[in-house]
Amino acid sequence: MLHGGQRCRSVALDGTEFCQHHDDVAAERGADAVKRGEHLPVRRKRQVQVPVVAQAPESATSGNGSGVDPASVRPRLAEAAAASLDDIRCVLVETATGANREMWATINCKHCGRAGRYEITVPDNKVRLDAVQALLHEALGRPGQAEAQPAPRMPSSVEAVEAMGWEEMQEVFAATYADEIAAAQQHGGKAVVREKLAVLSAGERRALREALDELELV
Repeated sequence: MLHGGQRCRSVALDGTEFCQHHDDVAAERGADAVKRGEHLPVRRKRQVQVPVVAQAPESATSGNGSGVDPASVRPRLAEAAAASLDDIRCVLVETATGANREMWATINCKHCGRAGRYEITVPDNKVRLDAVQALLHEALGRPGQAEAQPAPRMPSSVEAVEAMGWEEMQEVFAATYADEIAAAQQHGGKAVVREKLAVLSAGERRALREALDELELV
């Protein structure tokens, strides 16, 4: 008999009813034992363990189904940080002043001149700077950041101009003529007008003079 209850189908030797393998086994165990399969090793039975399901204690759950009240998380973390304040301070100071990292570098031997790879320890500046910033932020607070003011934009249509308020028009005017306003405050308004007129051509001055004369007549 073979494993699984099947019979051996190998060719039997002359003068015996077994194959070469089972003839040797029969000489040791006996022909009847080989026929009944008693020579086969006992197969181990597979044991299947029942999965263990972890159960949370009833006291750990609250009425809303969660383990901890969300409103109590930050206060409890603050209490834990206050209880370990000295340890946290020591870790931050040690990290800010002594954080290192290992790296490999190629160095030439000063005796034989041959290059070799050596593991060296260098300061980890990024980790140190992060620890310094954490110390400063917790001690002095984060620096205030001013909100960026929107830049005035020129209106792109007549409707946009009509919809502008007086403050918006002042901002657009100041942004457009900022250089002229600064020059007028520094050198006087007449000097700025003379500079503008100096760059005009003769025809442009004539047209400007005629327009001013028409305004005086009106």
